[in-house]
Amino acid sequence: MMLVVSRGGDLGFVSEPLAKLIRRARRGRSLKTLEDIDGIWESGSLGEAIRPIADGESDVGHVQTTLHLGKSRLGLAWSVWAIDRESGLVAAVGVPKTGTIVGPDGRPVYVDFLKEMEHLPIGFLIADFEEHILYANSTFCKMVERDLEELIGRPLTEFVLPEDRTLLHEQTALRKKGRSSTYTLRVRTRQGTIRHLEIHAVPRATDETLSFASAAVIDVTDRERVTAELRRERMRLMAIAIASSDAIAIVDASLRIQFWSSAAERLFGYSVDDASGKSIVELVVPTESRGEIRRLLAPLIRGNQAGGKQPREIELMRKDGSRFLAEVSTGVAVSDTEVSIVFVCRDVTEKKMAQLEREQAHRELKLYASVLRHDLTNDIALLLSNLDLGRQLIARGDIAAIEELINTCDTVLERSLEVIKAFGKPSEKGIKNLLDLVCDVVRWARSTYPGLVLRVNVSEVKDVMVAGSSLLPMVLQNLIRNSVMHGTSRPEVTVTARLESNDVVYIDVEDNGPGVDPSIRDRLFARGVSTRSSGGFGLYLSREILRSLGGDLELIDTAPGEGAHFRITLPVLRPGY
Repeated sequence: MMLVVSRGGDLGFVSEPLAKLIRRARRGRSLKTLEDIDGIWESGSLGEAIRPIADGESDVGHVQTTLHLGKSRLGLAWSVWAIDRESGLVAAVGVPKTGTIVGPDGRPVYVDFLKEMEHLPIGFLIADFEEHILYANSTFCKMVERDLEELIGRPLTEFVLPEDRTLLHEQTALRKKGRSSTYTLRVRTRQGTIRHLEIHAVPRATDETLSFASAAVIDVTDRERVTAELRRERMRLMAIAIASSDAIAIVDASLRIQFWSSAAERLFGYSVDDASGKSIVELVVPTESRGEIRRLLAPLIRGNQAGGKQPREIELMRKDGSRFLAEVSTGVAVSDTEVSIVFVCRDVTEKKMAQLEREQAHRELKLYASVLRHDLTNDIALLLSNLDLGRQLIARGDIAAIEELINTCDTVLERSLEVIKAFGKPSEKGIKNLLDLVCDVVRWARSTYPGLVLRVNVSEVKDVMVAGSSLLPMVLQNLIRNSVMHGTSRPEVTVTARLESNDVVYIDVEDNGPGVDPSIRDRLFARGVSTRSSGGFGLYLSREILRSLGGDLELIDTAPGEGAHFRITLPVLRPGY
């Protein structure tokens, strides 16, 4: 007897012998309709066995029921299993256990039961506990490419691969103990083809004594082939991931890590055990960036392939708390039931540093070219003109004019030499700790000007990074030098560095001198402007250097006689940027 029942309890298929026995058993009716028939079901409930299978709570179910059909009494042993878990279809096959039913033609219905197995789309097999085949339907015969006459009475082991015979014996032993199970065997067909058969086997009894087993048999060769190919492909991908110098992580739709490569262990400092099952965002993304990263990953979580086409540069964090700039590429694999996101990360800190150094060197070169083109060219022209004038003065014997001319030439040469020295220094690393830079200049100032009173307030910027140009310290040196040269007999200078925002830092240089002459205040940073007789190259060049680095130099208003106050503005850089 066979039924196919939906999750809702509707009959999708009823075998003909069962329909003859119970007239209400028709396709489209409810299983509950059958179980509510008075006087038919003496014991057992088929519905109670079917419901947990349909709900996915178990794989196989069994129940014993007894039918009263007029004068006949039939005991049935039902085996229940899922045909399609997604749709909740369940098959139930009932094998007569005790009693007989005499039909109108006087023949036992049991014979009709075996015949109805021929109509099943899956294989059906009965074997004794010595593993001899007692019965096989035509579907099973087609699976092994044998006629029924060739199978009856022969050991099943003749068709099972030697490697799987131990498994078969173990499963038969379970049947002898009254236990059911599901397993897969490989058999060889007449043509030598190997097929994978999924066996759903249950023990059976005659006269209350276990004596044979019946099994539903499903050909899963194609499924196994696809599974094996996927397994091989996974192994190939795993080998690539393990060998890759880039860090590779695979996460599920909740962003929890499912795979963590050895390169990821080295890059982030987390072992596989540390990382597995953890949120990749919580593990390697700094706290302040997590919301933005989750927003960027949202399309990938939804399975949108376009969400991860372009690599992104993202600041990530190691186990020890250190941060670095990573280039992150992402991809998404979508199946019917799950989404997997692949992250490929590489540390591009050195690459970005090299790029920053090249850009910085290029800016300095442009600045140098501009200075050479304008200022040094003019200075050389002035020197040549002064030479001609000097020859005339020598001829006239005007000693005072000659001395003044020499002083002018000294000033021009000093200014030109200052430029050559400034740009002759090699460019430093792309970024530099501002505290280290200020401390270096302070040491220079105290050794160069022993009488200088120098106060420094830089505690706010101990972790601030700025451009590492070799010209930057010269700007600070120039401001301190001007304070000393234009200040009082006991010069005092205060250097204060503070963060204006996360992106900008101020360095204020204040002195106790007379301040800037109001007559030159508006053109203080122009070429050649100075209160010194030796020229005014320093402030102009200082501001040009700072602007080439994305910063600036300005004069802050002060009351007359309260000294000069200059402010350096610089962009804050992050490691790797």
